[in-house]
Amino acid sequence: MTDRAEAHPAPRIAVEPKSGRFESLEEAVQTGGGQVVPIDEAAALVWADPELPHHLPDTLDGRDGIGWVALPFAGIEPYVPYLDHARVWTCARGVYARPVAEHALMLGLAGLRGLATYARATTWSEPEGRNLVDGRITILGAGGITSELIGLL
Repeated sequence: MTDRAEAHPAPRIAVEPKSGRFESLEEAVQTGGGQVVPIDEAAALVWADPELPHHLPDTLDGRDGIGWVALPFAGIEPYVPYLDHARVWTCARGVYARPVAEHALMLGLAGLRGLATYARATTWSEPEGRNLVDGRITILGAGGITSELIGLL
């Protein structure tokens, strides 16, 4: 072990609940320099299942050594009742902004250009749709997706 590794040991992170569906999160922890450990040895927790928010309080109960909880998804609404001031809570807000903005742009252009009509056509037809060039766009929203979409436009 190097002096640097001794000075900065790998963070001990548990990935729960164990469901077999989220092995990639354990790989991500290791790739990021963390050490995947059992929940009772962890200083941090990555909560791996967005469909089981009600299991989180029992998982954290009596585990005061867990000082950080990472929710690897953007929508945390189901977890709000469980947030506390004893731990640092993080989420994946903004992680999906660029791909969602690209998707929104793609769908907008598809609609603008009449892609659905062309996709169903069985013969050549008259041109349909219009170009985005010199067009005007209204965007409702001011979050990360909007910021990314404006940059793409």
